[in-house]
Amino acid sequence: SHHMIFIFKNGKGVRIPLSAYETKSNRRRLTGAYSSASPLAAAIYEKETVDVLLVSDAGKGILIKSSLIPEKTTRTASGVILFQLKKKQQIADAVAGEALNKYPDASKCRKIKIPAVGSSLLIPDVSELQMTIE
Repeated sequence: SHHMIFIFKNGKGVRIPLSAYETKSNRRRLTGAYSSASPLAAAIYEKETVDVLLVSDAGKGILIKSSLIPEKTTRTASGVILFQLKKKQQIADAVAGEALNKYPDASKCRKIKIPAVGSSLLIPDVSELQMTIE
């Protein structure tokens, strides 16, 4: 089934089934699409289980299967900690599917359980990464 995966800057993540977005009433815009407890680092559409790479601004990464991210039916769920970050660190990037090619050594950051501590990652082009954070 189809999900939206929200990855937050604080290292948390949540998977929400698209059925949670079916509107019951006739309204113009969707409010409360995701939790506002922490800024969003990425929103990923999931058709089937994919690998998701979370990259911290300290150049560490974790690669997990999207099925590890717990599913919540409430849109405003703030999720669970996926990436154990040190103080003042945050998620700089989160990619899935094709976009993983941006990080050639992502596979060595594979984690099988969460929460996980990041492994060092070769960051391809830092200036490009800074751009995404802005």
